[in-house]
Amino acid sequence: MWTNEQRLTMNLLLGGLETAATVDKVNTWMLVATGATVALIISNIDQVISSSQNFVPKLLLMLLAISALFGFLAKILGVKSLSMQIAFQSILKTFESAGETDVELALKDYISAYPKLTQKIMTRSAEKGRGDPLYGFKKAANIAIRQSIYTMCQALTFIAFIVTAACGLH
Repeated sequence: MWTNEQRLTMNLLLGGLETAATVDKVNTWMLVATGATVALIISNIDQVISSSQNFVPKLLLMLLAISALFGFLAKILGVKSLSMQIAFQSILKTFESAGETDVELALKDYISAYPKLTQKIMTRSAEKGRGDPLYGFKKAANIAIRQSIYTMCQALTFIAFIVTAACGLH
């Protein structure tokens, strides 16, 4: 079904998905740090206001909110990336161990297990990938890359919070 080159490309793309779990751990710890910092600032808001310039507390909370938003977006993509990785590994194992497999029938059965809206999205995605056997693998790699970008934006926003806090306090 796949050429040797396509199999190599699939394995390379799956290898890229392996990093998603590590990025997800970093993302989780940064979300925890963001939440703890917000709780600390809010519980000591009187002292933060008295020891900083007027706009600083609002700016600090805004930076933490943006960091958390990037963190939640990265978390969503991490879940998608992990589920796609598991699905693709299952597909590859099936093709390696089985003879002829009716992909259309298996895909139809798989999609039928989900709610109607999800079925429509999955069917549309399957239609897009009909001509490209690597479509799903490429899409999964793209999701893992976007997860990394959101996690990096989360970290940079948190660093901006630290710099703002350091510069804005008396």
